[in-house]
Amino acid sequence: MDFYRTFVALPIAVGKEVEQILTILKQSLNNERISWVSPDRYHLTLRFLGDTPVKQVEAIANQLLQEIKSARIRLQLTTLDSFGPRKRPRVVWIGFQESQLLRKLFTDTQRALTSCGIPSSDQPFTPHLTVGRIRSLKDPDRFYQLLDELKYRDLGFVEMDRLIYYRSILGNNGPVYTSLCQVEFEG
Repeated sequence: MDFYRTFVALPIAVGKEVEQILTILKQSLNNERISWVSPDRYHLTLRFLGDTPVKQVEAIANQLLQEIKSARIRLQLTTLDSFGPRKRPRVVWIGFQESQLLRKLFTDTQRALTSCGIPSSDQPFTPHLTVGRIRSLKDPDRFYQLLDELKYRDLGFVEMDRLIYYRSILGNNGPVYTSLCQVEFEG
């Protein structure tokens, strides 16, 4: 059976505030093994589906187009942090302010996928923007010191104007994302 690696997400373009902080991080951590995410791949994942049977892709796209209705979402970026154990963090991420509209969009996406036979995720919804994947750190203390210094700096706002059902093809230069369908938001 043929599969596509898929996920549902909101594409994001960040402002100069995030670009400045990432420049500081990249310069200060240039000796660490961190793969920084390219800004053209920035997104907020609503649901990672993983291997999805190709024969199911069109039904999922149609259900998302039918079920998802939303106004544009404007959110403040709130904090810079990491996921993973303190001795071996795995991801550098930026968080978002709480949003009922975003939670509703997550719930609507779950409902659309469930109606296609995809069970709801057991994972809690933690809206975040992944900006780096940590392979290894030579100096974790320096990494955490830097995060603490930058943690609550002004990160600006982002606007989300559409939901995209993506196919992800893994490659040596990072994943390549292609749109399987887009749902444009109102306003």
